[in-house]
Amino acid sequence: MLNARQLFALRLRRYAAGQYRVWKGALDWTVWLYLLVPALFIGGGTYLEIWRQPPEWMLQLPAGWYPAILLLPLLLGRLRTFLEEADVLFLVQQRRWLLTVMRLGMIYTLLVQMLTTALIYIPLMPYLVRGLGLSWEFIVIGYLWTVVFKMISAVTASLLDARWTGWRRYAIHITAFVVIATVYVYAMLQWLQQPLLIGCAGLAAAFAVLVLLCQWKLRMRSSLYADIASEQDARLASTKLLLAQAAPAKPIGRQKQPLVMRRSGRIFRSSEPAVILAEMYMKSAIRQFSYLRLVIGYFSVSITAVLLSPLWLGIVLVLILPVLVGSWQRVQWEQWRSERFVVQFRWGDEAGAEGLARSKFWLLLPGVLILGLVAGLSWAGWWGALLAMAGGALGWWTTSKLPF
Repeated sequence: MLNARQLFALRLRRYAAGQYRVWKGALDWTVWLYLLVPALFIGGGTYLEIWRQPPEWMLQLPAGWYPAILLLPLLLGRLRTFLEEADVLFLVQQRRWLLTVMRLGMIYTLLVQMLTTALIYIPLMPYLVRGLGLSWEFIVIGYLWTVVFKMISAVTASLLDARWTGWRRYAIHITAFVVIATVYVYAMLQWLQQPLLIGCAGLAAAFAVLVLLCQWKLRMRSSLYADIASEQDARLASTKLLLAQAAPAKPIGRQKQPLVMRRSGRIFRSSEPAVILAEMYMKSAIRQFSYLRLVIGYFSVSITAVLLSPLWLGIVLVLILPVLVGSWQRVQWEQWRSERFVVQFRWGDEAGAEGLARSKFWLLLPGVLILGLVAGLSWAGWWGALLAMAGGALGWWTTSKLPF
């Protein structure tokens, strides 16, 4: 007879074996050899060189970069409960077993978060020690602070998934993450300037909040189906990652009209093939929530990076960041051009190039203008904002036509 701990161990071994089979099928030993050996030699040598002689730009980065770099990993945490579909019939009647499996899942999640956070902190060590001059005690507190807040984010997301659905779920998720990220960044910047005891007190308070959230999670009786759905996503995460470049299946339409541009009117007056092609792509892009989410997220991170950088580095970032997202936009364009509906029309190469440049310019122009506005305001007030917006629009019009 199995007990609850043995059941958890069995499911953990099954999960590990499944992930191993997925990655083994995608990457054989030759691929690992070509990836791992150069990474160890090149990456290790570069890392040691940075330790011995840090670059000047690293020494000039402000302290605000420390928590800002760690914001994205806060989103990646997922609470693992290791619950399965059959538990609806069995473990619901065995409440003690259910709670034991969930507690062990929380411990597993904590260990994984500690490992992944350590992998992020290792590349940051030269910046923290040589750039900011932090002691090892403060680095350890910052590491534990990040782990605790990743757990708080994961448990909070699990609680919200069990309570809300639809657009309300996304809205509340965004609100909760903004609150968690604000507390995380503000508190870390504050106790970096205070005695070590203040950081320890803040860490203790955050851990107490985490314990309360975990107890709340264990007391919930309506989260079983949400936890099972989350576990299904966790088991398929590696498969989805490896198949990300495959053509996704088109979702089944649930509405007669799109939410954006419902009448599907013309955007431009011209009827040239390049203009029509650009219009078709622009309508297809802005009607996709995933596309808008990625663009908004990219420019949000870009604005944060510019604000936290010195003036000279901020100017470089304002010029480079739109070019990088433009390259990603080209990839999205090529995928759209290969779709069956679009490829049946015989668009010429010249019309395709012009359509790409026009659609890329107009789709990303709002983000470029907002980036210039925020950067100009922080550097030179409203006059600087106007100049930065005008210069950003002119520069983006020029670079959007480049073949990359």
